[in-house]
Amino acid sequence: MINQPKNTRRLFIGFNLPDSDLEICEEVLKNLKDRGIYNITKLANIHITLCFLGNVKSELLIEIIQKFDNQKFELDNLKFEFNNFQVKYSTKRAMLWATYFSNKQLDFLHEITHQTFGVNPDHKFSPHVTFCRSRVDKTILNIHDFEGLKLSSFSPRQLCLFETKATKKGVQYELLSTQKLIFE
Repeated sequence: MINQPKNTRRLFIGFNLPDSDLEICEEVLKNLKDRGIYNITKLANIHITLCFLGNVKSELLIEIIQKFDNQKFELDNLKFEFNNFQVKYSTKRAMLWATYFSNKQLDFLHEITHQTFGVNPDHKFSPHVTFCRSRVDKTILNIHDFEGLKLSSFSPRQLCLFETKATKKGVQYELLSTQKLIFE
């Protein structure tokens, strides 16, 4: 369930995973779905979030898309290096994440997006993919079920602006715009 005020759009900036990782992601999601106690991320929604813009007033959507489209992201090199699967606990629920090591280029890109879009720069960036959230408070996830699975390391070629939409079929992420990453 999305907590979203009226007349707002829930936006975030992130990266799609390479197609080569989708088979592994599908295996993880099937393992979780068989248990029935988790809110599972749909395979089509799997991504790495760089910056959560939050609930933005609908009338600002065109301005945000233009700002995103006009921003040049010049980097020396950008690479996601898979770290491991981890269980993260928020105040209410357990989540299964695939984590990636942070690096200078990711931190730099994260900082630029926060400055460009006026988002809280103190938010700690932890590159990850969220596979599920428990339906019940702090449901135990057995991390050993995912040992041996590994996502690839990759260099993304584009950054994506997404909108989170609540539909009758669940949450869906709609791609609003893409920005090619420039490597020096």
